[in-house]
Amino acid sequence: SIVHVKCERQREKEVKMAMWGGRFSSRPTELVAKMGESVSYDKRLYAHDVLGSCAHARMLAKQGIIPQEDADAIVAGLTAIKADIDAGNFEF
Repeated sequence: SIVHVKCERQREKEVKMAMWGGRFSSRPTELVAKMGESVSYDKRLYAHDVLGSCAHARMLAKQGIIPQEDADAIVAGLTAIKADIDAGNFEF
């Protein structure tokens, strides 16, 4: 039926959009899907994630692993991303 075809197309679209999309021929089990779901956590923890990533970039520069200019660019980019999220310009 047309409803069945539409539902199947929607399922295919969801599988392709998932992190495993396009890699496997079938959908993951419910348990695997739940384990791979992180958006709900990302949404709640993004500010802490950004701060930790900025600290990591600064440490890499301090240890001479990356140039200071790269660390500055990473921190600036992450800060801009956080500002976009804070302003509601990013959809999780």
